[in-house]
Amino acid sequence: MKTNPKKTQPSGFALVVTLSMMILLTVIAVGLLTLSSVSLRSSGHASAASIAKNNARLGMMLALGELQKTLGPDKAVSAPASAVADKPGQPHAVGVWNQGDPGNYWHWAPNDNSAPSYSSKSNNFRGWLVSTTKQNDAMAPAYPNTALPLGDDSVVLVGDAKNPSKDSQNIDTTVIVGKVKVGESSKSAGGYGWAVFDESTKASIDFGDKPDAAIDPRLEVAERSVPRRYRADMVANELSSLADPQQLISLNTAALGLNSTNHEPIDSRFHDFTTMNMGLLTNTATGGLKTDLSSVFDIQNLNSPTLPEAVVNASSFVYPENFKSADGNLRWSYFRDHYRKFTNVTGGSGEPAYSLNQTNKVYDLKVNSPTTINKIDPKGYSPSPDTERLLPVIAKMQIVFSIVSHRPHIFERISQWDGILGKNNYAVPHLVYDVVTTLYNPYDVTLNLNRARIRVWDPPVAFRFTNLGLGPGAYFRDPANNGGFATLGQMQIDNQYNANARRCFTLVLADGDRNNTGTRLQLRPGEVKVFSPRVQTGWTWGAETNPNGVIKPTFFDWQSGRNFGNIDGRTDNKFGVEAVPGWYSMAGLQIDHLATNNRYGPSKYPNNPNDGDGYVTMRLDHELKVEIKPFVTSSALANQFQVDFLAGYSEGTAITNGISDVSADTLRTYVFNFLGRDPTQDISENPTKNNGVITRTYRINDMLQEASDQTQTKKRAFAMLEMSGRTTRELLTDNKPWLYNNMVVEGGVQDSTVVGLSNQPYDLRLKEITSLDSPADGGIAVESKTNRGYFGADNRLSAGSTFVPMYHVPLAPAASLGDFIHSNLASGSKPPRVVHPFGNSRAHPLIPANRVAFGTGSQMLDHSYLLNDSLWDGYYFSSVANLATGSGLLQTDDARTTEQILTDLFANTKSPLNSRIIPISSQDAGERTSEILGLNTTERSKQLGKYLAIRGPFNVNSTSLDAWCAALMAMRDRTVTGVRVAVTGASTSISQVSYKNDDSTPFTRISKPLTSSKPADGMLWAGFKTLTDAQIKSLAESIIKQIKERGKVDGAPPFSVGEFVNRRPGSSVHQNAGLLQTAIDEVDATADINRTVLDRDSKTISSTARRMTGVQNAAVMNGLTAEGTPPTLTQGDLMTVLAPIITVRGDTFKIRSYGEATSGGTVTARAWCEAVVQRVPEFVDSTEVPETNIGDLKSAANITFGRRFNLVSFRWLSENEL
Repeated sequence: MKTNPKKTQPSGFALVVTLSMMILLTVIAVGLLTLSSVSLRSSGHASAASIAKNNARLGMMLALGELQKTLGPDKAVSAPASAVADKPGQPHAVGVWNQGDPGNYWHWAPNDNSAPSYSSKSNNFRGWLVSTTKQNDAMAPAYPNTALPLGDDSVVLVGDAKNPSKDSQNIDTTVIVGKVKVGESSKSAGGYGWAVFDESTKASIDFGDKPDAAIDPRLEVAERSVPRRYRADMVANELSSLADPQQLISLNTAALGLNSTNHEPIDSRFHDFTTMNMGLLTNTATGGLKTDLSSVFDIQNLNSPTLPEAVVNASSFVYPENFKSADGNLRWSYFRDHYRKFTNVTGGSGEPAYSLNQTNKVYDLKVNSPTTINKIDPKGYSPSPDTERLLPVIAKMQIVFSIVSHRPHIFERISQWDGILGKNNYAVPHLVYDVVTTLYNPYDVTLNLNRARIRVWDPPVAFRFTNLGLGPGAYFRDPANNGGFATLGQMQIDNQYNANARRCFTLVLADGDRNNTGTRLQLRPGEVKVFSPRVQTGWTWGAETNPNGVIKPTFFDWQSGRNFGNIDGRTDNKFGVEAVPGWYSMAGLQIDHLATNNRYGPSKYPNNPNDGDGYVTMRLDHELKVEIKPFVTSSALANQFQVDFLAGYSEGTAITNGISDVSADTLRTYVFNFLGRDPTQDISENPTKNNGVITRTYRINDMLQEASDQTQTKKRAFAMLEMSGRTTRELLTDNKPWLYNNMVVEGGVQDSTVVGLSNQPYDLRLKEITSLDSPADGGIAVESKTNRGYFGADNRLSAGSTFVPMYHVPLAPAASLGDFIHSNLASGSKPPRVVHPFGNSRAHPLIPANRVAFGTGSQMLDHSYLLNDSLWDGYYFSSVANLATGSGLLQTDDARTTEQILTDLFANTKSPLNSRIIPISSQDAGERTSEILGLNTTERSKQLGKYLAIRGPFNVNSTSLDAWCAALMAMRDRTVTGVRVAVTGASTSISQVSYKNDDSTPFTRISKPLTSSKPADGMLWAGFKTLTDAQIKSLAESIIKQIKERGKVDGAPPFSVGEFVNRRPGSSVHQNAGLLQTAIDEVDATADINRTVLDRDSKTISSTARRMTGVQNAAVMNGLTAEGTPPTLTQGDLMTVLAPIITVRGDTFKIRSYGEATSGGTVTARAWCEAVVQRVPEFVDSTEVPETNIGDLKSAANITFGRRFNLVSFRWLSENEL
């Protein structure tokens, strides 16, 4: 990796501001004028120029003293006046707010019964960093609202007041400040004026590679969350010379590099661009140094005594302790486990793969010992898991109900006494239920495992059958019992009279074909694959029912004791019915015991003594009426409908007292509970039509499948029970699946009496269909060659995708917090279940807009708010961590130990993965490395920040359009390393490829996109988003508008990064979405950032009161269903780019000062100077070390004045250099 030469900053001199100096400055504030006058008069030979320079230095020192006093403390923030006022007359004045003042501490500790007091933030204002003619004017919050005219009492420090420059927003760049006279009013010795400028609100132009510099594809992926530079060269055509930052030492050198003698393009951007900008790794929210998570997450041995307790102890949580684990508080151990996933990923130069069966035997079909089964909970769900388990999930579990008839094959089924004699004139109707499972890999790596199992319990439906040939009342079952309706459990002989009979069936999913089951299950990144029970070539119903046949029956389900549906008779596989990719619809689990023995009289043919059994023979010319409705097996069941995702240790075939013995294998359990036994209002496709009852009529002869028939043309599909992750164009989708319906969770109970199905991870619907395999008619959609299904926007090729990566799996050690934004950090089983919670911030329908938690006893947590509040300000990733080989992206030549990384870092020979991390000061690389390696893990995580700084931090209180554009375009022209999916027949290959993005800016959520930003059909959600320069500019303008609106309401900027990122509970602005998300949404109508995609992939949301049970904030359910989907841009996408540089305060400041000498009221000499000062980790009183907790400080100087400012550079300016 190319490393930019470090521009050594002049050491200058250190202004060590001790308490005595601060006392002196206080004296100066009261009586400096007289003191200076006396001093100057004592030197009778001093020239006017010397006096002017002395006054300029005096102004500089006063400015530095004010800066130390107000911005030395960690909890102080800085912002321009334009960020807190609508159209201030002095937009460039820098204001300071300090939330940490004793007795006026603002930072809100999240809780469940209040909201932040945003209106009180203005009380923390500490002043404007400008000189004023009247002593206290700078302490008035409204001071910059009025422009300061140029006159005898004011002076220009930036620009030319007579010929002012305008920035790209048409704002005057001139800065005028008030003069302060020195000496007695009658004998003035001159005066001074000064202003401080926050360099962090500007785009740094002095580092980074050229845009066309080659980047190793592996490192391109690893460093994508840490862009190497700002793209200031793309802000305007005349700035193209800024493309090469190597020679840009200052704005003056940048101006010299322009292809013109006109320096206006640089001169007019004093407030937009900068050099020499560094930021400290300090916590603005609570003070102190940030904690380096690379140091603690890198340790392999969790039993190490040097590890912080929070990482070792699974009972330690990321959110505040008042939020319970039972409600989903994130564990540090889960966070760490996700970080370390790269150690088990292979295929760095091509297709990344995670082989589950190599690292955890829980995924094997059979294992040697049950102790290797990594269960989260015997029940199959966990609200706060301690590890992230990369398991496939169910995209859809569809039970297709159909009717078919077969010839009678038992004597009693032959009706010989009716007017029409002989079995050839009769047939037996069978209810068929085909279980089709669409398995989905939600991750951006291939998953390899040894099969999986799905067990389904008690589908909440009931059936009624009527022989219309004998009249409309010829029900198969007595209507006195549930109206003649019966559940699947009651259609087995052993349970025919049991009103609470249960039924379960199990599928074993593996790769293979219709004749053989494979030995593994592979799902490519984001792959959607359809599985159904395999039906061997040549299968017939005759072979299934032949008692002397070679093949044992698998699909004829008639007796509970035989455990049909849970074993595969063909191979004696007791783990379940073998299912393989594809949709094989000619068989299906079939039941003929549709009635009861001694069945309801009107359904019997006359004069037939053997016609009273539970199976029913019907004349071929008679019609069968089939009815199905939502119905719960038993309202007394704790789990009314249940789907288990299982491993393969225990066969789990016994059914005792309604409970399966598969607890040893249970990985995840999804439970659905309803109010009473009638869930029509919850799950019916059309609850108002016939009270949710689906009715169809068939002639027996039309659906007669002869014993030798090898087709499925006679089966008549009439209904489907579908448990599904939602697609955004599905007519029944009534929420925003990629915001509020995360289905990649550790199981859970979906209790519709508490939370309606609109806000649950899985929807459950009973639908009427007319086809087995035509999606247009409700049938199963499957790509015939590859057996893939469609997901995303739709379940059809026209709008759906066969690859839909949802979550990022690390391929290298994290380089910044941005690596976690597209990860699954809210995978607990309790609602609310949020997609991509970190970095994004949207109000959830289940939580009132003015709260971050809701509920009594059990609470629902706003995971986005709590994650952002907990992580952004207190933690960072230095990426100073071992780079091992043979895992993730890393190859042999990438390998570096922690010692090597530190040595390279301090020697400035090679950057860590986080290329924005730089040493704060010069020191022998070997000595500094040894010093750091001598610390234990906890010490290193807490102290590393005192040695390091962030290069080019960006204060998001900035209102500079050019700076925002340069920051957001950091990835412009970036070639994105991805993979290409090639399908040849039934075979799929994946190879590495580079996707060019000339003249556009890519925003990627996954490590290796499967296609470009312009995908073909079937891959619509497998690529990434790009923005044009015009869209970036419109977005930046919208962001600045939101910054101004928020600042105007509060009279203050955000006091922490977490506050900037988060929505604002209880506020009149940004209550339902974060600032950046609001900016995206509001500009979308004109800039078309997401509009085209939303219109293509969405439907209007409409739901019912029953399905919206538990909703507390219905407003956020309005909008379009495709919000947050992969083809759209979200706040989190922007935060990925901003993550390594984001701040709400400056640490590097530029001070300009003016001095003048006067005689008899006439100015005889003028002088201007400029200094750059840098806050450093050391406190003003160095007896306390930089890593001291703010609450533990003893020195009054450190408590009051914080960390020291050092003078980095100083120069005199001529008037034409302003």
